[in-house]
Amino acid sequence: MLNKKSKPKNRPTLSAPLTGPAPSSSLHLTSFHPSKPLYAVATTAIGQNVIRIFDTDRPVAGAQEVRCEVRLKRGEEVSCLAWTGYDGKKRKRVQSSAGELVCGVTSGQIYIIEQASGEIVRTLEGHTAGVSSWSVGEDRGWSCGGDGKIKGWDPRTGTCLVYVDFLSLADI
Repeated sequence: MLNKKSKPKNRPTLSAPLTGPAPSSSLHLTSFHPSKPLYAVATTAIGQNVIRIFDTDRPVAGAQEVRCEVRLKRGEEVSCLAWTGYDGKKRKRVQSSAGELVCGVTSGQIYIIEQASGEIVRTLEGHTAGVSSWSVGEDRGWSCGGDGKIKGWDPRTGTCLVYVDFLSLADI
């Protein structure tokens, strides 16, 4: 007596494989606050660019609600998302609120968004290409742009304190 294996009945056929591009997600960037139960999400859907800030500290798992939402101008695309006011050591705050979200856009502008209200409280201007990253150190924030510049900012006032053109350093 031979034990013959039978084909599984729920196996998909390979005669019509999936073709075409996979559908893209509208989730663009995320950033979790380092010390508060908050996270921010930048989404792109139907030509709209929206930033939503969520609370992660909800009594029921999976019941996170949008704390606030910021709609960017048509054509603006988020290229960087980070938080101000935190130096990575959980003990020193750069500013009192420590809950502002930094949003770099492809035009080179940086928006400082107050997490409680969702209002853009400051606009930092100085990059001529998209902002690729933001970091906090001591009493300032640092941005790096596609224009080859690293800039040091006072996030409380929006003043550029120092900048380095690292593309010109290649000539040295």
